[in-house]
Amino acid sequence: VQMYGLSHSCEQNIITCIRAGDILPLEAVLLGIACEASFSALETTKAYRVPKDYFMKKIAADPELGLLIARKLSQYCLRLGSELANMPHRSARERVAYRLVTLAEHFVEPGSDTAVLRLRISNEFLARSTNMTRETASREISWLTKKGYIKRDNGYIVINSLPALKQEVGKGFQ
Repeated sequence: VQMYGLSHSCEQNIITCIRAGDILPLEAVLLGIACEASFSALETTKAYRVPKDYFMKKIAADPELGLLIARKLSQYCLRLGSELANMPHRSARERVAYRLVTLAEHFVEPGSDTAVLRLRISNEFLARSTNMTRETASREISWLTKKGYIKRDNGYIVINSLPALKQEVGKGFQ
């Protein structure tokens, strides 16, 4: 699921991707703040709605659930920190490569130098999540494909070498 806001010109600005097991929007539940973001599924998705009162009672009654929520919040903070630390990447290529690496680290089990992103990621999604035009994102995806860093397989992106793609991002990768 992608979480996005709308720009002044009503274009999607992708904030983050949410994977199976994530709880959203936590700020609305825990802080009572209205969630300004919108959500849309990238693939067939099942979402469950839990009433706020029920959820809060469960957290209060179950310390393990509270710990799970704390872990989720920590993961969100780490991901956001990484996004902020890597904002200075100037080239479109670095931004696209960075987005692919972060998606791999978020959605693929660690420990492999290769990754298959088992969600359909369009060039439009990559453009919106890296603040560039679809044409620019498409050009950079083509370049990364020609260089052998990535390939498309049945609509999925396969990263042939995470270390090589991280190298493409540059020394600023955190």
